[in-house]
Amino acid sequence: MTFEKVPGPLHENVSMWCLGRLGKFGNQLFQYAFLRIYAQKHDLRYEVPDWIGQTLFDLPDAPLNSDLPPALDTWIKKYAERREFGLQLVKELVYWMAESRTPLVSTPLFGADELANPAARLAGHDLWGTCLFHTQHYRPHKELLRKLYTPKPELETPLIDLTNKLRQKGKTIVGVHIRLGDYWQYPDYSLAFIPSIEWYQTWLRALWPTLDQPVLLLCSDQVERLVPSFREYSPVTSASLSASVVSDFSKRGVGFFPDFYLITQCDILATSHSSFSLTAAMLNQHAKLFVRPIIDEPVLQEFDPWNCDIYADSLDGHIDFSSVTDRFRYRLRNIRRACRLHGAFLVRREFLKRLHLRAAYELGSSSTALLFRLGRLLNRVARYLCGRTVNPIRFIDKQRLFSFFTSRLNK
Repeated sequence: MTFEKVPGPLHENVSMWCLGRLGKFGNQLFQYAFLRIYAQKHDLRYEVPDWIGQTLFDLPDAPLNSDLPPALDTWIKKYAERREFGLQLVKELVYWMAESRTPLVSTPLFGADELANPAARLAGHDLWGTCLFHTQHYRPHKELLRKLYTPKPELETPLIDLTNKLRQKGKTIVGVHIRLGDYWQYPDYSLAFIPSIEWYQTWLRALWPTLDQPVLLLCSDQVERLVPSFREYSPVTSASLSASVVSDFSKRGVGFFPDFYLITQCDILATSHSSFSLTAAMLNQHAKLFVRPIIDEPVLQEFDPWNCDIYADSLDGHIDFSSVTDRFRYRLRNIRRACRLHGAFLVRREFLKRLHLRAAYELGSSSTALLFRLGRLLNRVARYLCGRTVNPIRFIDKQRLFSFFTSRLNK
């Protein structure tokens, strides 16, 4: 692995300890994109831990060696205050990091506007967050991101063969990605919105007769459950195209990547409410039409992947999440919506199958956040009594507890 040499003193660098620990693949692509764009714009050295992108792409990453004060992105702060997905523990850990230093350092917040800020305000900081900002802020860097996220040659060759097999089945590749899986664990969260399959069926019935030799590609984390619903279109999946290729990628721990790559090759694409298919749509240079579900709109709407909100949850902006009553009403509304779309029996069955995971997640994340808050208090006491503090990153760096809670955020 070669390291990128960037001009400027080494103390003028940025890092991202949370990369690979905060969110799944879609999140990580946005995190890394923000870091690389920011570092390149301001001629800063960047450092990252090992993450899954290094398996897939030829990235000249320097290893994480610096111990920098944290900066927190506004998206994480917002959802931490909403008490969703255990993100409160991220906020508590970041503030503990800031208070572990002598003298005390402030914790700056950053948003997408930092990508256009001529001042390198975040230089010398460790960036914390998912960077799930409106995609218009990434649009000026479209070519850079597409270059960064080009698969390694030894991985791209079998994927090209897979694409050729898909192309042989028809002239117009229509991709549909529907995320199920762990979203059933969170029917009370807007971010885990699962649209009705009927929306995709209705869209396809209107579109299909207008296409020249169309072929339907189905992608999902539970694709075997979707195939019967689209049987009239004789759908294909990455596994049906080449089970051996999918198996080879699974052995590398990236069994999802053939789906991701094929989504980038579609001529028409219907995405899910997930950053997984959205990032693939952003990298797609073939598609002439992109559609996706919008909460409380029972149709698939056309959108521009490079000019959209990553999660369409703007309807929640009026809710007072500091109020226990409002939070209860918000979650009850989301459960009712899920039951209306999928039937109370299916929602109850899928949720109950994952109830033990949800209970462990909620209890564990709350307990861990409390532990981090206690760590902050102990550091304050230790600073005044002994003049020394404990670095929380060194305390948890070898443990998997933090990743267990945060990696469930999305795919």
